[in-house]
Amino acid sequence: MAFYNGQTGSMTIGGATFPVTDWNFESNCTFDDTTNTESGGFYEDIPCIKHGNGSCNAVFQSTNIFGGLVAGAQAALTLKGGASGKNVNIPTGQIDTCRAVNDAKGAIRVSVTFHTTGTYTMIA
Repeated sequence: MAFYNGQTGSMTIGGATFPVTDWNFESNCTFDDTTNTESGGFYEDIPCIKHGNGSCNAVFQSTNIFGGLVAGAQAALTLKGGASGKNVNIPTGQIDTCRAVNDAKGAIRVSVTFHTTGTYTMIA
C-alpha cells in the first residue's frame, strides 16, 4: 500500500479546473487466496484489483462557477508533489463527498474525497 502526500495540482470537473492546494492519495490492492495442497502449509495469494482513494483541497475561482462539483461527479485529477516529482495522475475518478467553505475575507475553498474508477499512474 503506497501513500503519497502532496501540495499542488489540479482537479477538472465538467470542463472547470480547480487549482489544488494540498492532497493525499492511497493506492490499494485486493488479493485472491491461491493456497493449495502444494503450498507446503504456507499461505499464498496473487494481486488482483488495484484501486485508490484520497482527498484534496482546492480553491474556487469565480470563472469556473463550481463546474458541476457535486458528490457523484466524475473528475480528472493531477496531483503533484511539488519539487519532489511524486505525481499521481487520475484520468477518471469519482467524487465521494464535497464541501465548500466561504470565509468572510478569503477565497471559497473546496474539500473533496474521491476514489479511482479506472487506471491511474503514480510516479515516485
